[in-house]
Amino acid sequence: MKPIKSKTLEVVRVFDSLPDAAAVSVAVGEVVTGLNAKTLRNHPQLSHIRLSQNREGLGVGSLRQLLRGEIVPA
Repeated sequence: MKPIKSKTLEVVRVFDSLPDAAAVSVAVGEVVTGLNAKTLRNHPQLSHIRLSQNREGLGVGSLRQLLRGEIVPA
C-alpha cells in the first residue's frame, strides 16, 4: 500500500463539509471508499468531472451515494 499524501488527508478531513457538486481526486475517493483507483475510474455510475485536459475528478455527491449503498460498487 502506498503512503497517503498530506493534501489528500486534508481533503479527507473536510469531506463531510464539501458540497455534493464538488470534485475530489481519485486518491481521496480511494481513502474515503476503500476501493481501488481503477475501480473508481471505471465505475459507470460515479460522476466523473473533467478538471483539466489530463485530469479527472470524482463527484462528491456520487461518492456519498456509493457510501450509503445507493450505488452498487462495480
